[in-house]
Amino acid sequence: NNKDFKRSYYSSNGKYDLPHKKMRSLHLTSFYSFLTIPSSFFTRASPLSNGPWGPDNPVADPNAIISLKNPSVRFTVLTERLIRIEQGRYDDRKTLAVINRNLTVPEFSTDIKNGVLTIATESLRLEYVVGRPFSNETLSITGKLTEETTWTWKYGDKGDDGNLLGTIRTLDRSNIVSLKCSDQPAEKHCAPGLISRNGYAIVDDSMNWALNGEDDWWDSINRNQVDLYVFGHGHDYKAAIADYIKIGGNIPLLPRYALGVWFSRWYDYNPTSARVVVETFEQLSLPLDVFVFDMNWHNKNDWGGYSWDSHIYNPSQDAVAYMKHRNLAVTLNLHDANGVNDWDTQFEAMCKAMGCNGTKIPFSILNKTYLLALEDLVLKPLEDGNGIDFWWIDWQQGEGRDAPTHKIGIDGGKQNPTILTAHVRSTDRNRRQEAKRSMVLARWGGLGAHRYPVHFAGDAQISWSQLSFQPYFSMTATNVGAIWSHDISGQKSDPELFTRWLQWSVVSGVSRVHDKGSSAGTCAMLDHETCTTVEAWDAPSKYAMVNYEALRLRGALIPYLYTCAYKAHKETGLWFIRPLYYDWPELDGAYITASPHPDSSAIYESQFMFGDDLLAAPVVSPANTTTGLAAMDLWIPPGTWVGFSGGRVLRSAREGSPICIHADINDIPLFAKAGSVIPTIPVQSGSSIGLAMKPYQHLVWTVYLASKGTQLTGSGYVYEDDGATTNYLSGHTAFITASYTIDKDQTKLYFTVHNSGSHDVMPSTRSTTVRLVNAVPPSKVIAMNKTIPFSRFGGSGTWSYDALKTAVIVEIPPVKVLTTISIEVDTLTSARLDGLGFKISNALKAKDALDEIRLTPGAKAKHVDSSSSLLQAASLSSSLEYFASDQEAFLDKVDLFHNLMKEAIIEVWNLFCQYNDTDISALRSRRVLGKDNKKTVNHILRAYALLKEAE
Repeated sequence: NNKDFKRSYYSSNGKYDLPHKKMRSLHLTSFYSFLTIPSSFFTRASPLSNGPWGPDNPVADPNAIISLKNPSVRFTVLTERLIRIEQGRYDDRKTLAVINRNLTVPEFSTDIKNGVLTIATESLRLEYVVGRPFSNETLSITGKLTEETTWTWKYGDKGDDGNLLGTIRTLDRSNIVSLKCSDQPAEKHCAPGLISRNGYAIVDDSMNWALNGEDDWWDSINRNQVDLYVFGHGHDYKAAIADYIKIGGNIPLLPRYALGVWFSRWYDYNPTSARVVVETFEQLSLPLDVFVFDMNWHNKNDWGGYSWDSHIYNPSQDAVAYMKHRNLAVTLNLHDANGVNDWDTQFEAMCKAMGCNGTKIPFSILNKTYLLALEDLVLKPLEDGNGIDFWWIDWQQGEGRDAPTHKIGIDGGKQNPTILTAHVRSTDRNRRQEAKRSMVLARWGGLGAHRYPVHFAGDAQISWSQLSFQPYFSMTATNVGAIWSHDISGQKSDPELFTRWLQWSVVSGVSRVHDKGSSAGTCAMLDHETCTTVEAWDAPSKYAMVNYEALRLRGALIPYLYTCAYKAHKETGLWFIRPLYYDWPELDGAYITASPHPDSSAIYESQFMFGDDLLAAPVVSPANTTTGLAAMDLWIPPGTWVGFSGGRVLRSAREGSPICIHADINDIPLFAKAGSVIPTIPVQSGSSIGLAMKPYQHLVWTVYLASKGTQLTGSGYVYEDDGATTNYLSGHTAFITASYTIDKDQTKLYFTVHNSGSHDVMPSTRSTTVRLVNAVPPSKVIAMNKTIPFSRFGGSGTWSYDALKTAVIVEIPPVKVLTTISIEVDTLTSARLDGLGFKISNALKAKDALDEIRLTPGAKAKHVDSSSSLLQAASLSSSLEYFASDQEAFLDKVDLFHNLMKEAIIEVWNLFCQYNDTDISALRSRRVLGKDNKKTVNHILRAYALLKEAE
């Protein structure tokens, strides 16, 4: 009669069953004498449990319902712009897609005139001919498209035309796929977008599976003949997603480590070799947060397995001990389709629970007993004994066809193992009443799977075309709440592809490198260059250094990304990869940037909002072989945008503006809204391992300014909790708000940082750094009522200037976190400084290109032209930092730089003309040119292209 066991019992047929209304109490002693299994098995009996999804009452408020008979039809006004339409046997059960209908009833009116029922909200008008079956002549809804135009839906219209699409189950074995659900079989679990350019989107829940009210297990197919949800939000796409999460549940808040850097490789790592990987990350000061063990972790009797390979991990208790010692999250790969076999450690306990005979217990997604025993008898010992944080649910069987012993994926593929295994493993800990936060890495299981992130895109092909497809695939998935994690890898023979893929991962939902098995084996025996690579350091130095920059940027962005994830969970339902049409729905350019890629006819590259304040356009095509730069046609949304690194300023018209940029190998085109305040953390030597889970002891706030287009006020905030548990649901949270104000004369900037919330999730003290991009070095800085001195090389309690970032940097020593930080900077913006760092960087690169062939004008090489404009311009960055404390001298140097850059462009062009037309043999004899003149000229053209890009 122990209260912890009242919901569990051992049935007469020898199987562990789920709770029933008439269950009886269990005598612990008699039960334990028959079945020796861990006490942890006796948790809440249901294999399903609620997650952090908000309310989940599937029965709507009666005041929101209008029902009629002959025929039986029912309309439920869920929100001002969301109506449920039913015909047949009404069904109030949860489904896979909808778990809550009990919402605050919006204002609406009803009326019946001349046999027509009218339901009107502020935004929608439904008309139904009473007593008639649904048809395009008897049922329609009209709503607002914009303030001036309307849309009309008629029954039978599936809403495909104009739908902005959603996502499908996987990219396995695919290169490019269609996201139109009419092109996909049922087993792909295709979900159309919840938004449409036509103004309405239709969710047909008629064939979905309903869940029973006792334990949320499969119950039966929806009883309704018709069960539709009409999302009539016009072009207010954000409101459509917000309404869906009210009925479909919130996106859960992921553990903070999930937003950091993951490492995965299908390779026979043992504890020592896996440790070497971690130590290499540390030696290179690269962030690492999640270590993934692929199939190599388990015994090799079959494709799947649930026991450590004793040849590699002996004892098994030590398998990942070092990873846990370094505070890394660890996940293991599972292939559940193989079932539990007699070579698995927990086979005997599993067999007792199942009452089986033989050597194999087949996998079954329809057997409640099996699923619960698998979770608590087989997997939980690994979680407890080894510290496994979550599970990578790899390929499942039975998607829309007969499995060896059970028919699963039936009824249109809705009853599928993809979504249920993800649900179970996303809620196991809550079912066991554990505080640790849950997540999975699993394929998409259909509408409703947004409750079970992260979504694994599968084994996609390695090619430039696949790389160009992934940003489109990922941003479109936002329309149904999917959060994709792609395999990031490349071929040794094409290091540029790997670098660009790694850079894409930095601005993707999850940054996870993974090799599906092609980094070793046959490729190494035949041609090592054909092997794939996932190690950032496994590349020529030119690319390796860029790879390191990319990973450090991902680590630095953790506060920004985690705050975005919190907003998605708590407020918006929008992940931080967001098509531009969410913010600019009336501008055609916003839709063109979300067009399918690759497509030779595409006008613009794939672009998306990366959170609320950053615009991302990852490079997904190879660079020009002459210049080393990748040409990109972009559409810049209205307003002023500032380069994330270097402060390059782009201004756009009210309707948006096209622009062509040329990205070097280290460029990730990323632009901040002018006036935005972006939080980051330092990525420093000795603290990069487990970085994402460390308390924010040092926050860096960057204010992106421009001479025109910057608002006089701006703010940003960081959300903070322990990053690991569900304590945030009970108020253990904190917020750090940073804001600035520029005075009306635009000569002073006031910056404040304020902390509030629960002390137990914040460090006791915190350092603060403020970076003012494109600001003129100040005449005076006051922080906490004290004058801050200038330092040439910076340091705590000083201010300095970084020319390559075009940023004034103010460093505040650690203070108690509840202390309000106030800074006053006597500064201003100037068009002369807009993008100065970007221009200096390009000047340095141009000089490097010519230094390699010893043809930099003004250097000591033997060439005709003796001017030195480029040489001087590229060398001014240090001078600018030196003179930063003397505003007048500094601005003189800035003017000099701009003049030198103009001269450098002419200088390098003359150099090109000279060596492109000169007698090649004569130059070779003087050792000015090598045997391959083309390569030499290419260096000159690269220098010229870099200077023109900075012009």
